[in-house]
Amino acid sequence: MARPRPQVAGFLSALPTRFHLSRAASSSHPRGASLRPSDASPALPVGLKSINEQSHHRSPSHYNAALRLAADYSFRRGQTALLRTGTDVESLGWSIARAICADAQRAGIDLGRDGLEQLLRPEILPTLLLELAETEPLQSAYATLARLAIASNSLEQLHLVLHEMYDRGLRPSALVVKHAVRMACESDYPRLAYELAHRFEADSPHGKRLDSAAWASILIASAQSQYVSPHLTSAYASSKAFASLLSVLAVAARWADPSLSLRALDALAAIGVTAEEHHLTLLLQAYVNAGQLPDAIRVLSAIRAAGFHPTTATAQPIVTALTTADLIDQAFYTIEDMHKAGSSVDITALNAIVEAAVRTGDLPRARATQLAAADVGLVPDEITYNLILEACVTANNRLLGERIISEMRSASLSPNATSYEHMIRLCLQSPEYEAAFFYFEKFKAEAQPRREIYVALFNACQKRDDRRWKLVQEEAQRAGIRLSRRDPSRPQRS
Repeated sequence: MARPRPQVAGFLSALPTRFHLSRAASSSHPRGASLRPSDASPALPVGLKSINEQSHHRSPSHYNAALRLAADYSFRRGQTALLRTGTDVESLGWSIARAICADAQRAGIDLGRDGLEQLLRPEILPTLLLELAETEPLQSAYATLARLAIASNSLEQLHLVLHEMYDRGLRPSALVVKHAVRMACESDYPRLAYELAHRFEADSPHGKRLDSAAWASILIASAQSQYVSPHLTSAYASSKAFASLLSVLAVAARWADPSLSLRALDALAAIGVTAEEHHLTLLLQAYVNAGQLPDAIRVLSAIRAAGFHPTTATAQPIVTALTTADLIDQAFYTIEDMHKAGSSVDITALNAIVEAAVRTGDLPRARATQLAAADVGLVPDEITYNLILEACVTANNRLLGERIISEMRSASLSPNATSYEHMIRLCLQSPEYEAAFFYFEKFKAEAQPRREIYVALFNACQKRDDRRWKLVQEEAQRAGIRLSRRDPSRPQRS
C-alpha cells in the first residue's frame, strides 16, 4: 500500500492557533545574547514555510530540520523572556515539535535518531518530561530517552531523565545507571557518580548492586579529582581493581584520612595483594597529615616487620612535621613508650627525630637523642652519626665532630663519603684546616669526591694564600673536574 501523502498545508496547519498570533515575537532575540542556534537561522514561520514548499514528498530530513527550527525558536523565546521579565515562558517550541511529530506520524515517516535527538535538546526535553508526567508512568518511554541521552553523551539530559524516573517511582536499568556513572566520572563529577550508584543500590528491592567496574570508576575519578567522602569508604568493598585502591591510598594520604587508608589496605588483602612498602608509606603520610604522629612512627616498625627496609626518605613526612622542640620531644616520648610496652622501635624513627632536631638547628637536642638510643633498645647507625656531623658543621663545632668520628670507629662503623664531606667542611671553617686534607685523602681512598669538595678546598687555599690550591686543581683535573680561580666560595652543583 502506498504511503499516504501529507497535505500541502502539512505541519504548518497542525500548529496551535497561538503560534500564528505570536509570529512577530518569534523572529526577535535579545541584542548581545549568546545564542546556541546559528545567528543565520531564519525566523520560524519563514523557515517552516520554506521547508513545506521544498517538496511535496517530504523526507525525514525535512521534518528534522523543522524540529531543529522549533527548538531554536523555543530557545530564543525563553532567552527573551528571561532577559525582559526575569521569568520563564511556556514552551511553544514543544507544541510546535509535537505538531511536527504528529504530521510525520500521519505520513508514516520515521524521524529516526536525528528526530529524537532534537526532542532531547534542553529547550524541548523538560516539556516532554512534563507531558509524560501527565500520563501513566511509561517505563519504555523513559528508557528510550535515557538511551538517546547516552548515545549523544549528554550527562545533563541523562541525569534529568533519571531524576524524573525516580520521582515517578520508576527504576532505571543497571545498564543505564552504569552509563550514567561512567559519563559522570569522565566529566570529573565523582560525587554525582557516587550518588547515582548509591541511589540505584539503595532503591533496589532485591539488593541488586552495580558491578565492581562501576565502583572502580568512581574511586579512580575521586582520586584524580582529590574528592574524599566518608561514604566512599564503603565503595571499595565492592571494588576488585588494584589500581583504584592505590589511588584511594594516595587520596587518603593527601587528605589526612588514615581510616580510609586502612580500609584500602584491607581491600588489598581481600584480593590477595600483600601490602608493600610504598602502600604502608602512604598510610604513614595519612597519619602525619592527620596529626597522629605516634601512629605514623609505629608504621615504620610495621614496615620493618613486613620485611622491608624503611629509609630516611620513608620517614620524611615525620621529619617535616616535627617543627618545634615540643613536637620533637613528644616524638621521642612515643618511641620511649613503645619500648616500655615491649614494641619494637625502628632505627629510622630515631633518625627521623635526630634529623628534625638538626633541621631546627638544635644540636644539643639532636646529640641528646642520639645518646639516648640505648634507652629505647637501639644502636645508632651511620645515618645517625652523619646527621650529628651535619649539625656540627652548621654549629661550627669541630670538637664534637672529631668525637663523633671517634665514636663511629669505636662502634665498628667506618666513616663513609658523607662523613668525610662533613668533616672536610667542618675543618675548613677553622684557621687550622690541615685536617681537611687528611680527611680528603681518606675520602679519595673510599670514593670519588664530588666537585663541591674540590671547590671548597680550592677556595679555602686561595683565600689563605695557600699554594696548595694548585695541587687541588691538578687533582681535580685528573678526576675530570675543571676549576678556575673564579670558582665561587660556596659549593655549586655540577
